[in-house]
Amino acid sequence: MNLKQRVRIYCYALTFLCSGVCLFSQSDSLTILFQKAENAFLLGQIEIAADNYVDALEFSDVETNSNADINNRLKIIELLSLCLQQIGNCEKASNYLKPLMTEEADKVAVSKAIREIIRCTNANGTKINEELQQDILEYLALERIDEGAENQMAVFLKGVYTDEQDFSDFFLLLEYGFMPALKSLEKEQKANRIADQRSYIAIGSLFLMLILGFFLFTANRQINHVIRENVALLTGKEKETNRLSVDLHDILGYKIVELKDQVKKVVNGSKPEMENISKGLNELHESMRYIVQSNLTPESLKFGLGPALDTLFNRVNKLGVLQFELYKHGLKDRLNEEKEKHIFYIIQELVNNVIKHSKGTRASFEISRLESEVSILAEDDGIGYISSIDTLKTVKSRVGFLKGKVVEESEIDKGSMVIVTVPI
Repeated sequence: MNLKQRVRIYCYALTFLCSGVCLFSQSDSLTILFQKAENAFLLGQIEIAADNYVDALEFSDVETNSNADINNRLKIIELLSLCLQQIGNCEKASNYLKPLMTEEADKVAVSKAIREIIRCTNANGTKINEELQQDILEYLALERIDEGAENQMAVFLKGVYTDEQDFSDFFLLLEYGFMPALKSLEKEQKANRIADQRSYIAIGSLFLMLILGFFLFTANRQINHVIRENVALLTGKEKETNRLSVDLHDILGYKIVELKDQVKKVVNGSKPEMENISKGLNELHESMRYIVQSNLTPESLKFGLGPALDTLFNRVNKLGVLQFELYKHGLKDRLNEEKEKHIFYIIQELVNNVIKHSKGTRASFEISRLESEVSILAEDDGIGYISSIDTLKTVKSRVGFLKGKVVEESEIDKGSMVIVTVPI
């Protein structure tokens, strides 16, 4: 091997090593930028948050074909648009959208980014440029499922809508209905194309007869498919509306009960109670802010289900209505984020019911994570109740959503016990 060849190999090796270091540094720096943006947003420093989200988008690789990277960038665009609604210049977000509308991107993630960009432009009296409008319509291709949806999207893209409820309902249907249906339709069409090609090769002599039969079969299957999808879309929207209603009840219901108990103590003019009411109203305001941003996950859950429950029970014990005891087993490892949220709301609603109805002095909650399920045992020494189909309605609704079970054991003047099991 001559000197020239050795030098060339050395240069290749050095280039490879530097590329690896740069990639590691890029991933680390991107995480820092994203974290800085989130912290600034939570502190109300919207402009700083927006600048950090822009830096994160500039820093990451626009041309990457990684599904996870593309979807992460779409999430950053969604968050950036939320910031820009308050400070304007929505093109900062729009300019990054087009390169990410690829086959690798999750269409629901694209839809959420488009939703917040439209909200941003509408809030600031501007509109998305016509070229990007056309690209979005071609990418979504909603006319394959519902021509009316295509026309409705075109109206929203022009930024002329006035009814926020119609806008929110449309995107709820887009994300939970049209998107899965469109993906299923594309998968079915791809499978049909492959089947066609194999049929042409295997049975060439029966070409015309098979093509005619195939198109008749496909047309009938697509008609049935559209009918099933229309029913599924309506059912899905109804289920999602019911779920959101339960979430709102669990987020705000407990806080209102807590504030009512604090108000009862204000008669004595106690300063700590006044401070607790002020703090509670601030938290209620924060809850409303998260609802507006479509984020129904309690802030305390970012540290895990165990710490969130500690925070909840510490606060209810400060009310002084009755004494709660909390026992936790096996909650060190995190569960699925959505499941943790529902389990937290189930326990919060059980606590809420004890405070409002038990008239007891003590209550205990034991939460255990087992191999295949999470169990919740709630007991109190209150006046008890007669269980029926109407008792614990909110709890049963949420447990049913998780495919779990609720068992009630209660007698008048003998307290009550509720056992909830949720499969992991």
